[in-house]
Amino acid sequence: MSKLVKVQEEGDSLSESELFSMVVLLIVAGHERTVNLIGNGLLTLLKNPEKIEELRHNPELLDAAVEELLRYESPVSMDSRFVVENHIYKGFHFGEGDLLLLSLGSANRDPDVFKNPDQVNFHRESNKHLAFGKGIHYCLGALLARMEGKTALEHFIEELPAISFKEPQQEIDWREILLFRGMKSLPLVSKNS
Repeated sequence: MSKLVKVQEEGDSLSESELFSMVVLLIVAGHERTVNLIGNGLLTLLKNPEKIEELRHNPELLDAAVEELLRYESPVSMDSRFVVENHIYKGFHFGEGDLLLLSLGSANRDPDVFKNPDQVNFHRESNKHLAFGKGIHYCLGALLARMEGKTALEHFIEELPAISFKEPQQEIDWREILLFRGMKSLPLVSKNS
C-alpha cells in the first residue's frame, strides 16, 4: 500500500479515488478471504477430527484440503452482478440494471454439482467451487489465499489434537456481513495448558 500511496503522491497515474479503490480491493482480496478461509477451515477441522488425522497421515492432501475447505465453508458467502439486458430465465423476469445477489455458499453446496455436498471430502474428484468467483470476476488474491491457507493448515494439523472448543457445543458467533462468511471469534483452549 505504501508503494501505491507513493505513486499517487508523485502524481503518476493514480487519482485519490483509484488509490482508495485499490486499497479496498487489496483488503478484500488479500485479507478477508484468507482470514475467513483459515478461521472457517479450523472450525471445520475441529468439528471433523477424523479429517485432522487424515491430513496428519497424508500431508499430500493439503492442496485438496484447502480446496475442499473453501468449498465446504466458503469465506465469501455472497457476490452481486448487475443485469446488462432484459432477460427471462425459468419464468423470472430480470430487467436491465437489476441487481442480482449470488449465494456462493449455496452454489458450493449444490447437490447437482457436488456429490454429498454436506460432507467434507479431501478426495473429491471434481471440486469446481466458486469460493473465489469465476471468469472476469475471479479473485486476484486467490493464489495468495490458497498459499496462506495451506501454510496455516500445515502448522495447525500438528497442534489441533491439543486444541478444543473452550466450551462443548458452543454456539458460533458469525459476523453479520452479507458478503463474507466469517466468525467474530472462535474461543479455543489448549489441552496442554
